Amino acid sequence: MFIHIGNRITISDTRLVGIFNVETLKFSEDNIFYYSKSGNDDKTVVIDIDNNVYTSGVSSFTLIKRNILKEGIIWSRNHGERI
Repeated sequence: MFIHIGNRITISDTRLVGIFNVETLKFSEDNIFYYSKSGNDDKTVVIDIDNNVYTSGVSSFTLIKRNILKEGIIWSRNHGERI
C-alpha cells in the first residue's frame, strides 16, 4: 500500500520508518537534523528506510489514519500512552 503524504508524494508503507509531528521533533536534540528539514508550513516529517526525509503540510495524525488498518502501527500521545 502507498500513503499519499501531500505535495504529490506517495511512499510505500513497506519502506516507511516513521511519521513524526514537527512540533514534537523540535524538543529533542537528537532529532534536530530532521526538524531542520521542515519549513514554516510543514506539520509532518516522514522518514523512509533509505533515510530520505520528506515533509508535508498534512498533520501526522491524518497520515497515520490513512494507513490505520495495517497492524503494527502505534499512535502515541501523552508521554507514550498508546491510543
